[in-house]
Amino acid sequence: MVSLRSIIFDLDGTLLDSSQGILSSLAVAFAVAGVQPTQVLEKSLVGPPLKEIVASLTYGLDDSTIAEIISSFKSHYDALGYKQTKPYSGIYKALNFLHLKGFDLHIATNKRAGPTHLLLDYLGLSGMFKSVYTPDSFTNSFRNKTELLAAQLNGESLSCALSLYVGDRHEDWYSAQANQIRFAWAQWGYSGTCLSFSDNSLVLHSPESLHALGNHWD
Repeated sequence: MVSLRSIIFDLDGTLLDSSQGILSSLAVAFAVAGVQPTQVLEKSLVGPPLKEIVASLTYGLDDSTIAEIISSFKSHYDALGYKQTKPYSGIYKALNFLHLKGFDLHIATNKRAGPTHLLLDYLGLSGMFKSVYTPDSFTNSFRNKTELLAAQLNGESLSCALSLYVGDRHEDWYSAQANQIRFAWAQWGYSGTCLSFSDNSLVLHSPESLHALGNHWD
């Protein structure tokens, strides 16, 4: 019988509702470039790395225009947009509970390092986490969430058997499976569809469900 020791969290759509800030900064960036996005700016876009989000909205555009949109987004989001982010109801209480129970808490997110740390400081969450990994945390950037999670497990000496990854998108489940750690789906997030699992993944219906993680581990 083993017990859960380390919990790794996705950020956007799992701990934080960052959609308003991201979507408003995207709207500003496209307006500055004088370009109409190829689809409606909605919550389901949030989650992938910034370049992937912009690529999904700019089919047929030249590289220089795409680069301008990304640059404008970064400028607006890092100055103003991130301040529109709010933790989901119950997240502060759940994280504090898990922290006091002795779990090691970590973050693995597709968000860039700069705004990630801005957000954690702004919301008073920085002290909760032992490590924060982002695609640009190190000199060699990670191509996807699977590589990011693998680097974190190795770099922080986390046991796969005693670790859990909590996320809201199918990509998060796949990354956990590829790294042979258990997954918990944050049902309140941005997946845009009802996910189902044929493995031992957990389904968390609300942030309050995080309180019971240790009880469902054996």
